[in-house]
Amino acid sequence: MCYTLTMQAYRAYWHAWAQTLQRWGLNEFAAALLEGAAPLSILMGQVITLSQPLLGAWVSTEKLEALAHLCEDDEERIAFASFLREENTT
Repeated sequence: MCYTLTMQAYRAYWHAWAQTLQRWGLNEFAAALLEGAAPLSILMGQVITLSQPLLGAWVSTEKLEALAHLCEDDEERIAFASFLREENTT
């Protein structure tokens, strides 16, 4: 996938994603999944990319691109997992 957003633009969605996961009670589960999903992270990113035509009616292209990038970038994936845990303590 060719990413067109900047790192700051990718991270702009983190707070909203964390709030949604916390509201659903899934923030700890999501953090654990992100940390333990290293072998599947590239695959998850590609599935998001391939499902873009289906999900595009409900989710913006930028959000899907940011989510795919998050899955495919090991440092970002771990950073978001830490962010989820920090949001859970505040």
